[in-house]
Amino acid sequence: MNDEVRPCPQCGRFMFKEQGEEVSWFCPSCNVKFRTK
Repeated sequence: MNDEVRPCPQCGRFMFKEQGEEVSWFCPSCNVKFRTK
């Protein structure tokens, strides 16, 4: 598994890593962003 993609905790489908000032993850299925520290 590549580190740009991980399963969404809500739906289990793929979320994609977004690089910004903080790393966040976007799940297109849920249309939700998650932040990671």
